[in-house]
Amino acid sequence: MLTRIKKDKQLGGLVERIVGRFKGPISIRVAQDTAFCLTQVAQNDKTLKILKDNITAYADKLGDELVWDHFEEVLGLIKKLNKPEMKVCDLGLKNKIN
Repeated sequence: MLTRIKKDKQLGGLVERIVGRFKGPISIRVAQDTAFCLTQVAQNDKTLKILKDNITAYADKLGDELVWDHFEEVLGLIKKLNKPEMKVCDLGLKNKIN
C-alpha cells in the first residue's frame, strides 16, 4: 500500500496522521509501533517539516530506546536525500530532539 503513494500531498497527509497518533496518552508499545510506521514511509522535505512542526506530539515518547532508534532511522533516511535545505532542517530537528 505504501508503494502506491506517489504524491507529496498524500505522503504528507499520511505522515500527519501517523504523527497524530502520538498525541495524548498512549502506551509505550503503541508509541514503538507508530515510530516504526514512520520508518516505512518515504521521506521528503514535507515529512521533515511535519516532524519538526509536531515535535511536541512525540517528544515525551523519545525516552523509550526503541522509539528513539526509529526516529534516528527516520533522520538517517532524511539525511540520505542530500538536499542542502534538508540538512539545515535536519539539524534543526536534531537540536530540538536532543
